[in-house]
Amino acid sequence: MIRRWLWAVALVGLTQALGAAPRAGTSAAVRPFSALSVDERARLPDSTQVVVGKRTATLGVLRAEHVRRQSRITAASAAATIAVSALASKAIRNSAAGSIILGSPTGTLVVEPAAAYSGDGYGPFANDVRTFCKAAHATLCLYYPSQTSFWLNQGTHDSEDNDPFITDAGICTSGGGLMIGGNCDYIYPAEHISQFNPGTGAPFTYKADCDPNYWKLTVDPHGAIVAKAGPKPLSSWNWSTGASPVSCVVSAYLQP
Repeated sequence: MIRRWLWAVALVGLTQALGAAPRAGTSAAVRPFSALSVDERARLPDSTQVVVGKRTATLGVLRAEHVRRQSRITAASAAATIAVSALASKAIRNSAAGSIILGSPTGTLVVEPAAAYSGDGYGPFANDVRTFCKAAHATLCLYYPSQTSFWLNQGTHDSEDNDPFITDAGICTSGGGLMIGGNCDYIYPAEHISQFNPGTGAPFTYKADCDPNYWKLTVDPHGAIVAKAGPKPLSSWNWSTGASPVSCVVSAYLQP
């Protein structure tokens, strides 16, 4: 009788233990990406949910983003060609009155030096920003790659894209990244001010092609063009671009 009672108690305990274990096919608890081993990062299924910073995402999403980063330079060059063409079709405006001026641009184009889009006090800008802005050859230039998740750093006025799969500082730096917390962080300026001497002639003229979802543009006839973060970056601490790259390109022309 005692043996039967002991056997029953053991059976109940075993049943409860099995019931407490995760069932086959159910998702495990969300884990920090940093807690995964190198082997787990490679072999765990795409559906595995992990936490990177404040962001929760699946390994499949992070892997796809990692692969897309390999082709960002090519994508930035192509995007710059499209942006320059789009800018050419925009109307010329008077910086003082804001009125449209008919005809082709005249005067001297103000081109921002490469140092302006190479980085800031926080760190270097991602290589694709530099590639895009060099090709754009403009007075003000901002750029975001497509299908990328960012978080807006209000303190530095930068948008940051993190790749947790890159843990080698040399590889990170070669892409224009900055190692932060063991991961590679890519910095994109969320806003920018281009300042220049407007000269003593007539008010400078300009052309602008800026996505209003991402930037709010202000033109000062005294020699400044300001692009502030727009509604999309300000909508959430974690936001994403769509299927196409987005940019803000402005060309200013000094008048005699």
